[in-house]
Amino acid sequence: MVDSTYIGAFGRIKAMKSLFLGREFMAQLLEHDASDYLSSLSGTDYRKELDELSLQYKDSELVDAVVSAHTRRLVAYMVNAAPATAKAMVRAYVGSWDIRAIKTVVSARLLDKKVAINGGFIMVDGKLSAAVIGAISPEEFAAIAEQKEIDGMVDMLVKHGYGSAMLQSVDETKKNRNASQMFMALDGFYFSNLIRSFRFYRGDEGPMLQFIRDSIDVKNVMDAIKSSIAGFGGLSEYIIKGGNMGPERIAEIASKKVEEVKDSMPFKIDAAFDAYRQDGLAAYFESALRRELYSKYLGIFERSALSVLQLIAFIMRAEMEADELRLVWFGKRYGIGEGRYRNLSMLSNVVK
Repeated sequence: MVDSTYIGAFGRIKAMKSLFLGREFMAQLLEHDASDYLSSLSGTDYRKELDELSLQYKDSELVDAVVSAHTRRLVAYMVNAAPATAKAMVRAYVGSWDIRAIKTVVSARLLDKKVAINGGFIMVDGKLSAAVIGAISPEEFAAIAEQKEIDGMVDMLVKHGYGSAMLQSVDETKKNRNASQMFMALDGFYFSNLIRSFRFYRGDEGPMLQFIRDSIDVKNVMDAIKSSIAGFGGLSEYIIKGGNMGPERIAEIASKKVEEVKDSMPFKIDAAFDAYRQDGLAAYFESALRRELYSKYLGIFERSALSVLQLIAFIMRAEMEADELRLVWFGKRYGIGEGRYRNLSMLSNVVK
């Protein structure tokens, strides 16, 4: 049954979706030299961000700034386009970007680095480190980041829910100069808030709830793989609840060697294991897991009746395009090679 509150939003999504670059454009971009990368983007909807930022940033920082600013524009558009009944759900979903920004600032503070917010970008010791993209506006986040002490940041983040999640570990973080417990709490809050917002919104759209559970599995499994590679023990306390895979199964993955856990993955990602054996790059696993996750759900969400799933699908596409543009740039700029590109690519393997 069509939800009439989405009719206006659906029209906006349809119009905005035509601005995505797509696989054909990415294939053409791959054939160009790094020197032609930005000129290729100037003929697209990215022209706005290029015109605004080309005097402030250069080379890789300019690419990152342009891609991030464009993603921020699309995400903000979707948050604003969401009907009142779905706004909390969409804001909860894009909260992952809020958490990345918070982690960037907290980490910099603990390392006594200089933090500044410039036009919605987080500058650490004068270098672009992250962008403010999520539900918190760049203006509000700038005020949060200006706080000299972590306590002040936490107080200002309480109204968004993040502060309450961080509060319990503030003293330990300051004492040990280690934010791992705080960051774990933020990750746990993200997924619990996503589930809570979804159930409050409607609660009967099975694919969305299963997507959240699979996303938790991907996060836990990736943490377990990193733990296995690093030889780090004690993963159990970092496992996020709510996924399909139980804590014992996640802990078992962390306790084994990487080459022994291929059959324990939530998705079949054999190619990632093959690629890892060649050059030991852990990013293959994360790309493969996210690729399978989005392959499973993007089409389902986009084919759904008018609902919050359409909005989430649009944001998923925006995120994939941003990741792909960065990957193409670094591939050209630093010569990562066709094999690595193929194994790290998201968009070319998901979007038809």
